Amino acid sequence: MKLRNLPNCRLQSVFSLCALGALISFASCSKQMASGEKAMSPASEKKEAAPAPSVQKEPAEVFVLEDLLNRSWTNELVTFPVSEEQIAALQSGKALIGPDGKSHPYQIDGDSLAFAVNLSPYERKEFRIADGAKAAETDLKVTETDAVIELNNGRTGVRINKRLEEAMGPIAGIMLSDGTWTSGSRLNLTPAEYRYEISVAASGPVFSEVEVRLTRGEGDEETWSLTFRLQAGEPVVLVDEVTTLGEGENWEVELAGEGFAPNHILHRAGWMAKAPFSRGFVYATEIEPNQNNVFYQIQPWVQWWRNFNAKWVGLYDDQDSALLFLAARDAEVWAEVREGSTNRLILGSGAKPFTLFEVGDRPFVKLPLVACRRNWLIGSVDKQESLAQIEPKSEGGGQDPFLIPVPQQYVIKYEFPLDEVKDLVLEWEETEDHPRLLLTKKQLTELQENPPSDNLQGAPAALIYEDEAAQRELVDQVVESSNGLLGVYLEQNRATNTTSFGMAPHHHYGRLASTLIGVDSALSVNALTEEERRRLRAQAAFVGYTVTRDDFWSPERGYANHLNMSSFVAGMQVSAGSLLASHPMGEAWANKGLGTLISQLENSSGLDGGWQETPHYAMAAFDTLLAAFTMAQNSGYADMLDDPRLKNIAEWFAKVSTPPDSRFHGRRHWPHIGHTYLYETSGGYGVFAALWQEKDPEFAGNMRWMWDQHGNPSKAGIGGRFPMFGPYRGLLLGVAETVEPVAPAYGSDWFRDTGVIFRSGFPSDRETMMTVIAGKNHDHYDRDSGSFTLWGKGRIVSDDFGYSSMGPATEHNMVTSQFSRASNLFHVSDFYAGEWMDYMKGTANEWTRQIVFIKDEDPLRPNYFVIRDSFPKPGSATSRTFFVAESVELTERGASVIGKEDVDTDVFYAYPPGLELATEEKTTSGHGAAAPNPSPSNPNRVKEGKMDYTQIGLLATVKSEPGFMAVIYPRLKNEAAPTFTSFAEGRGVKVESEVGTDYVFLSEDPFTFEEGGITFEGTVGTAQLREEGIRLSLGAGGRISFGDFELVSEEAREDYSNRN
Repeated sequence: MKLRNLPNCRLQSVFSLCALGALISFASCSKQMASGEKAMSPASEKKEAAPAPSVQKEPAEVFVLEDLLNRSWTNELVTFPVSEEQIAALQSGKALIGPDGKSHPYQIDGDSLAFAVNLSPYERKEFRIADGAKAAETDLKVTETDAVIELNNGRTGVRINKRLEEAMGPIAGIMLSDGTWTSGSRLNLTPAEYRYEISVAASGPVFSEVEVRLTRGEGDEETWSLTFRLQAGEPVVLVDEVTTLGEGENWEVELAGEGFAPNHILHRAGWMAKAPFSRGFVYATEIEPNQNNVFYQIQPWVQWWRNFNAKWVGLYDDQDSALLFLAARDAEVWAEVREGSTNRLILGSGAKPFTLFEVGDRPFVKLPLVACRRNWLIGSVDKQESLAQIEPKSEGGGQDPFLIPVPQQYVIKYEFPLDEVKDLVLEWEETEDHPRLLLTKKQLTELQENPPSDNLQGAPAALIYEDEAAQRELVDQVVESSNGLLGVYLEQNRATNTTSFGMAPHHHYGRLASTLIGVDSALSVNALTEEERRRLRAQAAFVGYTVTRDDFWSPERGYANHLNMSSFVAGMQVSAGSLLASHPMGEAWANKGLGTLISQLENSSGLDGGWQETPHYAMAAFDTLLAAFTMAQNSGYADMLDDPRLKNIAEWFAKVSTPPDSRFHGRRHWPHIGHTYLYETSGGYGVFAALWQEKDPEFAGNMRWMWDQHGNPSKAGIGGRFPMFGPYRGLLLGVAETVEPVAPAYGSDWFRDTGVIFRSGFPSDRETMMTVIAGKNHDHYDRDSGSFTLWGKGRIVSDDFGYSSMGPATEHNMVTSQFSRASNLFHVSDFYAGEWMDYMKGTANEWTRQIVFIKDEDPLRPNYFVIRDSFPKPGSATSRTFFVAESVELTERGASVIGKEDVDTDVFYAYPPGLELATEEKTTSGHGAAAPNPSPSNPNRVKEGKMDYTQIGLLATVKSEPGFMAVIYPRLKNEAAPTFTSFAEGRGVKVESEVGTDYVFLSEDPFTFEEGGITFEGTVGTAQLREEGIRLSLGAGGRISFGDFELVSEEAREDYSNRN
């Protein structure tokens, strides 16, 4: 068995960048990058050689095994290449002698020598071919009858049919640990002639194999090949399949037999488990099929957000002593990626998951035979040993968090077989300097000569202050952390925040980032011993190999989830490759991650900023991206930090920030849209200020100003660790403190793939702002595309509910109707930002929303919105607008919203007349920043926790109308309410206030109006009559006039009667 799916680096593109200055400065360099994949072969075949050096590829006199991962290895099958002379020596009677001087069972497998070995943590063993007594017999036996070939080792066994009769499948039975057998298997094929061949490929004493092949069609173009392998002393049978048979064909493997009738399953709850299960816990529950007779699914890559779906499951009869279990292996081969096409497991093409059924009292697993490749195992262990594990660790206590269920121990064993691990390059010549990830050796020397402050902590303090005791403490912590990180992959228990390989990278991303940053720091100090250095580097290399495996994370195979998680994995890959730049695979690891991050930069943001996910998760990804690009630049792989898109994304985070929130000590924060937490502030602006301070001082000043406005938090967000900058984030924020804050001049903006922002009065404490969710960037949002949040005169007026769940459309400021499916995305087609009027138009399915923003340079004068929702024909619909208010008092055609502070809001429906109005109070519960919570070490810390958020919804319902048109008018409580008048059949509204009269025209279809000295032709326009003059605006081509003053244009435009 050889290395699996290591990235194969090919030169494709060059990225040129320039250096950053200031305290954190970087060298300039460029590299070429790409990545590729290799798939595993069946167990009976030799795996393809990895595209990197490995240990002992050529025959050697001594076969060396050494553990550098602090792991115990038991009955591990290993193979070593041997020469013809060595094979001849073994065939002539020589023995395989181990370190104990005794003969060990071995097996010649082609040009390799195979034997089983046990290895303790950090143990080294040597084996050689020499004179010796014959090794003891193993428990492995191969027997043959007229009907079957049986492989058996006393712990389990498999019988394979020599002929297929009456829909028989290849498996005639699986032996359980108590000696009973399952009933066999059934083949469900389209009637056709086929050939069936079976042969013994290996017969021990270390392992035995049987190969089966079914062919049909002219030229045998349709095939199904299986390999069954049983190793001495192992309770599992490995099964590898490759099939090119047709859709709808399958085989069923029986999971019961005479003396074995399972009625319970042993399983592990997913990480997003729902009641009555708790995430990561192991349960024994009765088999309860659903309406389709399904009671479990086995996936090669676990979708951890679902119940009854995992890599393995155990079955048992509460009256018997045996437990039967099945498991998927080698996820990367289940969904093959071909050039020009992708077979994605989750999308349903390529390989399908195992589905476990129970019909009557007959449990069985159905395996589709559509063209696919599939590696799995089936085995049996003692039931009591497995069930005893799940008892509480103490009376009234919880389940042992370090529990690894017995079946899962074998899953992990074949995810990380010693035969593959021994061939990884874990020792090589070290040529790179340390530190290097986020702080270079040159920068460290400069900081040691001129320390930035005397209050640094952690690794930066140990390095910069050159404190020997602190450096020794750092080494001890890093050694412990490195061993803990390996547990994420090699133990997979709740203590490591993971229960399956590759699942939920966001739960262990922080552990990996902090560990590798710590290793980088430890490798730079004299307190590290040579043996510690050797082990830390080996363990970091193992991590590099692991996080670039295609069975760990592979979006092209469907083995992935949200975008930010792919960012995290890419960050892991860049960290490992940058840390170990001298490793033969270091550049390939880094380039695999860089390829992902650069693709995200190109495809998940726009030239105008924005990001595919909500601000919280967008910052999680962007923070990773910036840190990874810093590491890559320091290692000479790629210079991406000068890409202008980075600045645009950073500015988008600033532009979406709310006005100062009087409910949160006057701090700005991100809007409560999608899966963004309540009152979430960000220290990301401080990092931006530091990174851009030399190349764009004004922008850096804007970011420093926004960091101040957010309260100068240190974390990039709340509700997570944001670990990629590690302890060096403090150094960057120290740089940010030296940047002079400069208030930006933000106005209204259209981020084409992410949404629209209407804004006036910025910057002040009386800003009016509306954030509209729109565009294809809509990951980690609710059913909310096309909805909005609204601030008026510096106070929250109409909000979203923040991150509580996948909120339905009925919890958002939008329309629900037969014309607007909540799953459809709202896309903006028209946007105009003027001096006195802004305009937006967009659609989702058959729902069109138009918004006019009437604004004034004086934030205390009228700044309000007119919203039109249109459908292609009359229908039933409900328009919802939620208000943060003391009360919402209904009026004849709208409502008076009594604010909680010094701003009230008037709502007037200009169309249609006679609609049904109602209110509803809505409370959701979610995570948020309840209040500032300073500490001596972090004066800008906020208190996080679960919070209730309540709003009052205004519901306007129609039974047969083509839409709505409403005015939302925020005003100070001491300001007189305006007067609203609908005209032009609800396509226009007259708004009379203390400062003047406005005429607003808004329609999806062009219309003409003339009355009282005002005329209009078009779809959107406004006339604002003020004491100082007349303001005419067109949001699209048309004509508008008041008296003798006229504006005619083929496109959006404004004019002012007193303009010079």
